[in-house]
Parts: sequence; C-alpha cells; structure tokens
Amino acid sequence: MTDHTENDNKGVYVFNYINDYFGHPCAVFDQLNIAVCWICKNKVSGMLTRYPMNVSIYDWAIANHFFVPKRPDQFQPEFIGRFTSAYLEHYHFEFDDDGNITYGEDVINEHCWSYPHHAPSDCPNHTDYLKKKMRNE
Repeated sequence: MTDHTENDNKGVYVFNYINDYFGHPCAVFDQLNIAVCWICKNKVSGMLTRYPMNVSIYDWAIANHFFVPKRPDQFQPEFIGRFTSAYLEHYHFEFDDDGNITYGEDVINEHCWSYPHHAPSDCPNHTDYLKKKMRNE
C-alpha cells in the first residue's frame, strides 16, 4: 500500500451544513481561517472537516494507523465508500434561531478576529486572502 502520510500537509476544509433532515457539503476552503470567517458571517450550523488530498479517508486512516481492517466486509467497496474517521480534524458549529453561536465559539474566537460584528470586509483573514488571490500569490 502507498504511504499516504505525506499528504497530511495538503488538504481542504469542507463545510457540511446540517439541518433537521440531513447534512450536505456546501462550501470548500483551503484555509481554516477563511472557512471559519465564512461560517461566522453566514451563521450556518454544521461541521467543518479537513480532508486530505489525493487519498481516500479509508487509505488515510490505515496509513496513519487509525484503522486496521480485520473483517472481510471491511475490504469491500460498500464499506470503503461509506468509511469516515473521527480522527480527521473537524469542528462543530451551532447557531440558534437568532444567529447567536451556541457551540464552536472558541474556534470562531481563535480564527475569525472580527466576530461577533462581522461583515465580509471586516475579517482580516478574508480580505488578505482575497487580495492575495487577486494578485495570484
């Protein structure tokens, strides 16, 4: 098996919006600060997960010794296709009906400096990132 631990420094943050019925991915970011600012600005509840690039979660978990398949069904496509791992870097966010953060405030305070008075231009992380993207840095 290929060693996928070299991919640990490459990854994307995927935000899965969660409502009463299901969760689905709705945003992808290459930086944690940008993701947290977007979550804060839009007051969306859900989970932000960092996924490694160019490797399945199944192979990543095995390569990093987080999972060892033992049963025959754990080698089957259906198992591999549904596999996920709590060892992935992830953050939970919950906002109440009034837009107040009820879970995840510590992550927002650490990564989004302008919370709770947030406008897109207020976030230094977001504006610096956009400026660099416009200059193709």
